[in-house]
Amino acid sequence: MATLFQKLFAIIVWLYKYKWRLLGSVIGLMTISLLLGKLYQHWDDDPDRGAVAMANGAFGESYSTPVYLDQGWSESESLWFYNTTQGSGLLPYDLYLSLEESSSQRLLRDNANMDKYRYLPQKPTFFNPDGLAVGFVKDEYQGKDYVGFTCAACHTSQVNFKGQAIRIDGGPAMSDISGFFAELEKSMMATLTDSAKQQRFIANVLALENNYKNADQVVADLKKWSGTIHLYNTVNHSHVKYGYARLDAFGRIYNRVLQHMINKEQLSNAMKLAVSPTGARILTDAQITNVLAGVGENIIVDSQFSKIINRLASHDQGYPGLNLRDLLRVRDQIFNEADAPVSYPFLWDIGQSDYVQWNGLAQNYALGPLGRNTGEVIGVFGILDWTAEEPSHFDLSSLLTDQKKKKK
Repeated sequence: MATLFQKLFAIIVWLYKYKWRLLGSVIGLMTISLLLGKLYQHWDDDPDRGAVAMANGAFGESYSTPVYLDQGWSESESLWFYNTTQGSGLLPYDLYLSLEESSSQRLLRDNANMDKYRYLPQKPTFFNPDGLAVGFVKDEYQGKDYVGFTCAACHTSQVNFKGQAIRIDGGPAMSDISGFFAELEKSMMATLTDSAKQQRFIANVLALENNYKNADQVVADLKKWSGTIHLYNTVNHSHVKYGYARLDAFGRIYNRVLQHMINKEQLSNAMKLAVSPTGARILTDAQITNVLAGVGENIIVDSQFSKIINRLASHDQGYPGLNLRDLLRVRDQIFNEADAPVSYPFLWDIGQSDYVQWNGLAQNYALGPLGRNTGEVIGVFGILDWTAEEPSHFDLSSLLTDQKKKKK
């Protein structure tokens, strides 16, 4: 014990003696890191900011290479905004690069197709080597690549007038996100059911020599992630047609957050509340038990929720075989119908606003921005690794989130 105290005392003396030298070294390292980061941030400085001309677009219009308003941003700052990841994992990157449209061999990500949904086409640049549309970006998580959304997907605008396009950073997007996700699901399902399309898809994925080694791995992930997209579209199905330039972002974020918060018992109780127009229960207790078999008690991951949706619609023995209308009635007891689409907000005055979101819900001070941004990242497919643990010691996060009395 004495030796331990002697060592600790010696360390304290050393730290005191060399504190200024140590502080200087820390500050020096931080400064170098900051400078390198800023240098890297300005590495991509394509003079056109990646923008490309379009000929014979989906709406019969053509435009020359877009020009930019003088908004005080350099080329590199625009490209940094377009391509800075926020941890979004919509799909494995290799699958997205290789996915064809449902009704043709044209790639889903083709500039002409993205223009149809009013996502803004781009050419390859340093931070965007595969030329993804504005707001789509490559991300890496635990050694695997994903495609996800950046803030620019919803907050970059373009005006086309007499053959000239004008890009506006921070402006409201004109995109049709519900139409894009509907086509994304159809494309994935067509790839699963059309043997020729599937073989082309597998060959293209494997040719990338990235995250997949054989065809079985490709097909397994295609099935898994098509289930995730089907789940997302079902949960957010709305009787209100969004069309272009509108989105119920708040409703969809709420659903994504809730999906990661609800446990098996809560889900079971919610399903029991689903009734038909006559007041009869849609699901029996036995059907609910079968639908939720094998689902985690505390943590329900995307693949399990996808299985639940498929089981609810299944006509196999023990499952309810629900039609879409009854499936949505069950959905309504668990999630929120995302039926309040509004235009995307512009960004340039958010720093001066006390509250943000169209409904003024999110405070823009103290911990408000952290909560808003956390919800937004989950809403755009942030990858969350949830675990459940027995409380065994003092835990600051449990105290701060008022979970200190929870069993898990």
